[in-house]
Amino acid sequence: MPTRRDFTKLASLLPLAFTRGLAGEKSTVSVAAPETGTLPRGVDYVPTTPFDAPAGTWSLVAIPDSQHDAAFYPEVFQRQMEWIAAHKDSHHIKMALHEGDVTDDNGLRQWGRVRKAMDALKAARVPYSITTGNHDVEVVNGKSVSRVTKLNDFFKEADYGDSPAFGLQQPGRVENSWHELDSSWGRMLVLSLEFGPPREVLAWARGIIAERRPRRTILLTHAYLCADGTRYDYDAKGDSQSATPRGYPISGITDGEIVWRELVAKEDSLRLVVCGHTIGNGAAYLASRNDAGNTCHQVMANYQMQVRPARGYGSGGFLLLMRFLPDGKTMSFKTYSPFYNLWLGGPAQEFSVDLS
Repeated sequence: MPTRRDFTKLASLLPLAFTRGLAGEKSTVSVAAPETGTLPRGVDYVPTTPFDAPAGTWSLVAIPDSQHDAAFYPEVFQRQMEWIAAHKDSHHIKMALHEGDVTDDNGLRQWGRVRKAMDALKAARVPYSITTGNHDVEVVNGKSVSRVTKLNDFFKEADYGDSPAFGLQQPGRVENSWHELDSSWGRMLVLSLEFGPPREVLAWARGIIAERRPRRTILLTHAYLCADGTRYDYDAKGDSQSATPRGYPISGITDGEIVWRELVAKEDSLRLVVCGHTIGNGAAYLASRNDAGNTCHQVMANYQMQVRPARGYGSGGFLLLMRFLPDGKTMSFKTYSPFYNLWLGGPAQEFSVDLS
């Protein structure tokens, strides 16, 4: 197991070109390792971040894999949750969506840190969903071997009570849930599904869409896209895709291609998929035509330690901000860290799609 010192060495790999603030000024930022006693911008306060979107725009926030933050840098995850809570009203945040790999070891200490941080969302009455990644379940010899998780020891059905409407696939288990949002875009549905959701969960999700009849549906799950922007597809590519879900000895596990064929492609309201798990440069995107001939946008965001270039301090606190514009069809993505108070620039980190 790498030590905290091993991880903090990555902070010295910066400088890294960030896009700073709303003016879009390019700057080179050197982040000192924690041992030096020099903290990066934003770590000692929750920054106030102006909302750079047209009037009438509302937001969702995707929380990428927090495993190394929970293990080594709990202050980073704490700052993310505090920022979301503080900007609920100014950024019109309707929900926060955790992609899974919440912890690094499914251990009590790390789940306790996560619970403490997410209490900031609960206090601000920010609706949220949380699901499992492969690091949030039982691991033997470095491999996830079952769906046994401590998630449900720390998060209960009542924690979803700030959603206007919600439900669980199994009573008392929060990893598979649906949430309904009231918005200027009409009724929106969020489906939050566990790592490698088994086929009975996919069937349940289709039933919820049929029952709720939303205008648009968003799917949140852990492992779906690879870093190269293709779906995980074990039947076609086997173990050649890094950390392929079906490479884990878990009964009934599926991968991105199965989820696509058996859920996403069949449901025309489902025009957006958000996931984490894989690494690369921290971002990936795929547009695919569903069975009705319409475009579904599939987005991966994950800034944990192994991402290149390294961000420092675990994930560096980067969040995926998703804005829904008042035209009822345009959705924009931006990547921001309230820990550094910095934006990531470039087309992989800042782009718009059409959900009409």
